[in-house]
Amino acid sequence: MRPIVRCLVALLFIHQMGCGRFEVMKNTVYYLRGKRDITFPGTKWCGPGSRAANFSDLGDESETDKCCREHDHCPESISGYSWKHGLHNPTPYTRSHCYCDEAFRRCLEDVKSKVGNLMAEIYFNFLKVKCFKQDCPIVRCIKYSGLI
Repeated sequence: MRPIVRCLVALLFIHQMGCGRFEVMKNTVYYLRGKRDITFPGTKWCGPGSRAANFSDLGDESETDKCCREHDHCPESISGYSWKHGLHNPTPYTRSHCYCDEAFRRCLEDVKSKVGNLMAEIYFNFLKVKCFKQDCPIVRCIKYSGLI
């Protein structure tokens, strides 16, 4: 993630949580220093990296963390700069199947927490991460005219 995006994520989080929480701000900056281990404060799975020791290791924001963990384990995803199923992902970020992104959105909405709302806002509205579908392409159009 580019430094400017990391700063914007930090500022959005600090703004949402309130400026009176110095520990949150300090931890946000700390989390954003590492390139691969960027996670939202209170989570171990929400972000491009993961700080979880194992599958059951969750942060203080456990319900939001469960949503992120589930999304991270989407069975259909395409890693950055790679090909899968004849599809190319030209971005540095993993793209998940659209059904995983939709499940992620619903999960974050159901949690109803500040961190979950912010995670959804950044992922779906700010970063606008794209998903993929395996639809059958239309190869040609056939026009019927007259009697068959």
